[in-house]
Order: sequence, then structure tokens, then C-alpha cells
Amino acid sequence: MFSGIIEEVGQLESITKRSGCYELKVRSQKIIKDLALGDSVAVDGVCLTLKAKDKSKLIFDVVTETYLDTKFKHLKRGRLNLERALKLGDRISGHILTGHVDTVISVVRIEKRASGIKIYLKLPSSYKHLIVDKGSVALDGVSLTVQDLKPGLFSVAIIPYTEEWTNLADLRVGSKVNIEFDLFGKYVDRRLNTGA
Repeated sequence: MFSGIIEEVGQLESITKRSGCYELKVRSQKIIKDLALGDSVAVDGVCLTLKAKDKSKLIFDVVTETYLDTKFKHLKRGRLNLERALKLGDRISGHILTGHVDTVISVVRIEKRASGIKIYLKLPSSYKHLIVDKGSVALDGVSLTVQDLKPGLFSVAIIPYTEEWTNLADLRVGSKVNIEFDLFGKYVDRRLNTGA
């Protein structure tokens, strides 16, 4: 479990195809010191298991399904949001996240403001029931609050702190973003729609 409060922005070293999966290497300076092999790390919102590390790199296996269902298939270079798994008793400053990305969406507009930036994103109609105005959503692993919610579109406001300490300031129109909808909303939706 994660909270969507990013601890470090790492740098993509490489993502390469291996037998049966992909190998992701990310440069890290901060959280690498406190990670053991087998630990869970959210990398741009995707929960991955640390398989190896050296002095400066975290190394993960990414199964093909995860590679295809996240923005990893679009990665060539850039910065990646990193968050270690929560410990029992940690404060949850964001909201409860699993690191299981629901889909990949695109940025359609960015507005620069004195108080930060506002990002508008395309909302596929098949997911519109999982998002509510002023509800929680995670973009590339960052816990955010939904602002404007319109047919096929929603926005989030990025405050200066988040702009400085995550990779969301790197987004441009057309950028791909991992999204995880609110976990509790998904359970409620399942209960209401299946009766199970």
C-alpha cells in the first residue's frame, strides 16, 4: 500500500526486454539507502518489487502485462516518481493506493498559474463512473484532488510544492499518465453493479 506522497524523483536508466519480462533500472539517491531486496516500490504509481540494486540504481522486473497496461511501454527517458511502501503506523498524507494502475490517459491541456499548474486530462467514458468531483485520484503515483469534472475530461491543480517535488511539471500536451482511481470507489462500484 502507498499514500501517493512522492519521496524522490528518480531518473530512468533503461527499460529492456528480457526473457519473459522487461527489466527496469532507475537511478536513485535518496530511498535506495533504506530499501532491501523484495521491498515494494511505487514507480510512477506502479507497484514493483525490488530485485536488485547497486550504489545508484534500483532494478525491477516488469511483467509483460504490466508493461503493456501502463505508460512503461512509452518510456524512453525522463524522471520517475518513487515511493516506498507504507509501514504500519505511517501517516497517510495522501490517500490509500495499491500501485495497481487502472489505465493510461493523456494530457489535453496545461494552464500555468501563479499558484502552480492546472492539468486537464482525457477521461475515457468506460472509466467515468470511477471518478467524482473533489474526489481522490493518483496520477503517476501522486495523490491529487479532482477539480473540474466534465464529459470526457477532468482536471487537477498542482501546487508549487508538488510541481517541485514530483515529475508532474515535466508533463506536456499529449503526455501519457498512469491513473489509479480511488480504491474505495471501485469497491462501491462493484457492489452496486454486480450485487456481489
